[in-house]
Amino acid sequence: MKTKMLKLFLSGLLISLWGALAAQNVTVRGTVTDANGTLPGATIAVKGTTVATISDIDGNYTITVPGGDAVLAFSFLGYATQEITAGGRSVINVTLEETA
Repeated sequence: MKTKMLKLFLSGLLISLWGALAAQNVTVRGTVTDANGTLPGATIAVKGTTVATISDIDGNYTITVPGGDAVLAFSFLGYATQEITAGGRSVINVTLEETA
């Protein structure tokens, strides 16, 4: 009886942990622009990981980040890189500025 209850308890704990781990991933989307409008081909990367994507022809992107504390780095050749903490947000729009 004790073994059966222990198995049930451990199964419930495992399911709870699985749900907590799955809930940590957050999908972030948005648009990358510059002073002239949308910026296609900008790189959006999760700092410290190999997770990255690029903005489409309209400057839109979607990326899945591992938790709300993830830092997104927005970059494009000739523009200053901008780093923004996701902070649990699902939409982050960014305007990059040209470098001198």
